Amino acid sequence: MGLNKLVFVLMAQVILLQEITGQGGVFNPFPGSPGGSFAPGAGGAGTGAGGDAAGDFPSGPMTDPSTENCELEACGFGCSSKSYTAVCHELATDEEIEKFFSNLMLFKGNLPLTVSLEGKRKYKAKTFAPVKDNLVHLVIAKHDGFSFKMLKGLTLPTLLALTVQESHNVTLGSGELTSFSRLREVAFVKTTVWSIAKKSFEVLTDLQLLALDGGYQPPFTQEERDHLLRLHCDCKNAWIRAYLVKHPLVIQPKARGEIYKVGMLWSEAVEKELIFYPVNCTVGIVEDASFESELYSVDDVCPGKV
Repeated sequence: MGLNKLVFVLMAQVILLQEITGQGGVFNPFPGSPGGSFAPGAGGAGTGAGGDAAGDFPSGPMTDPSTENCELEACGFGCSSKSYTAVCHELATDEEIEKFFSNLMLFKGNLPLTVSLEGKRKYKAKTFAPVKDNLVHLVIAKHDGFSFKMLKGLTLPTLLALTVQESHNVTLGSGELTSFSRLREVAFVKTTVWSIAKKSFEVLTDLQLLALDGGYQPPFTQEERDHLLRLHCDCKNAWIRAYLVKHPLVIQPKARGEIYKVGMLWSEAVEKELIFYPVNCTVGIVEDASFESELYSVDDVCPGKV
């Protein structure tokens, strides 16, 4: 697998968003990143919990756990957070992913981990069992029609970040985040959301970052415009605007490591324009919107709906 595709796949949530390149609209989360595949036994002992991510890589498994379509990336997050990212590409079968996760049991210690899964698939508790106590950030990528109910039955006690990336028509039903109440960030990155059940985020009492429009920048495609209007201006979603007014910090910029620091795995810095796109429902989508403006009210178009 080419390095460029690997780097592309390893984008994680809005905290992984670095920039949108001007080259044909290609989305590049890690500009200038050298990447780097897993090298058995690479790195030193690391800095321990709360250590500076600028140190050596934490010691990892002495045997490469990779399979044909899954691999361990030893320089995730564009090398700004020296930790491990486990990546399974679209061609990986559920059986291969389960084998790969089992191979990851070779880890020395309980190292924090990001897992990125591409393509449509099932999410079984048995599959995640080997990594459930290491998994800090789960990235679900290129899964059109993904529903959060597919995660029902998973027990991921260390999960702090959940990203849905480059997926279409995603749905979030009532109570489907209850099992992940410890989440500090939820991100939809280059993803169109079809529906979000009312009060879905109330259970996330530790939420610090909510990216509904991650990676959306003008000029917008028609699908992206539909997404923005549906989430921001459809009266059935007026409650989202009310939630953001009540919890404005979840759409504010974040510094690196501000959301979490788990060993050498730190959350990335993120700018406001990569979190939330301001839409004035009375005039529609403006492609030169100011990100410094306050949240527009939907009261004029949806009176009494909040």
